[in-house]
Amino acid sequence: MYLAAKTWELLQGAPWLGIRIGENSITDFNLLALQHLYPSRIVTIAYDQRWREPKTGADWEWWLTDKQWWIGLRVQAKKIGSLRLRYPALTYSQNKSSNQIDILISEAWKSTPPRIPIYVFYNYWNNPDASAVNDRLRQVLDRTCRARCEGGVVFPPRLPGPPLSPICFLRCPSCAPVIHFPQMFGCAMSRAEAVRAILTGRGNWLKEIAKTMYPWCHLVCQCRPSFPDRSRAGLPWRALDFLRLIMRDDVERFPYDTVITQEPPDYVVKLVRHEELSLGDWEHAGVNRIVVTSDWRLTEPE
Repeated sequence: MYLAAKTWELLQGAPWLGIRIGENSITDFNLLALQHLYPSRIVTIAYDQRWREPKTGADWEWWLTDKQWWIGLRVQAKKIGSLRLRYPALTYSQNKSSNQIDILISEAWKSTPPRIPIYVFYNYWNNPDASAVNDRLRQVLDRTCRARCEGGVVFPPRLPGPPLSPICFLRCPSCAPVIHFPQMFGCAMSRAEAVRAILTGRGNWLKEIAKTMYPWCHLVCQCRPSFPDRSRAGLPWRALDFLRLIMRDDVERFPYDTVITQEPPDYVVKLVRHEELSLGDWEHAGVNRIVVTSDWRLTEPE
């Protein structure tokens, strides 16, 4: 949540200095900050300008691992226009033959192993019109954290009294110390399919897109997953449990058995070994940033 708050502050302060910060700059800042904060658990962020976004519709590929199991995500980032509370670069036209969001979704799912397509939204708002958005996001926090922290058996019972939103995950070690609401939505994530459904009917306004948003820290929350096999409590399984939770409306269409793998792509294995990627590796990846995040210390370079 530290980076979410920093992103919020960045977007809050930049206009006062006359600085326009794009999605790519924020993404680079956040990924480099992650590398700095967790040097033994984040493998070098590989970056190569020769491969551009249109091939996969993604800004970066993100792999989560416990060193045995892996889950991959394709991520597209969008920045809010704080003045009008909309995402100007997030558009969808059914008349176009190749929308970015369609490319993101189709290319992610047809990869081997499949990647999960998500959006990360960089946010800041301070507008009376956002009060309904804030109410909705508080409900999201309370509902998802009740489902995960209380259902996972690992944490003490909820404190007595009214719901703890926006500090509903007070007991969760990955979410403490708690930052203020709504700064935790400075980096928010959404399922790409949910975003597309909103765009086709209601446009790119915050009040609509917020219906799909969750704090991105929930993806790596330390709450124990709900799988019967308690040995599967590593990072990729926790991420999958959260994705199952937010896909509750169409859970039957989510191919759980294929997104978790023990055989990541060769270029990911190379990254973990700190080997240089070839031009063919970059072509295979189809993105220009790759991040590997682990529960445990990753292989050190020789």
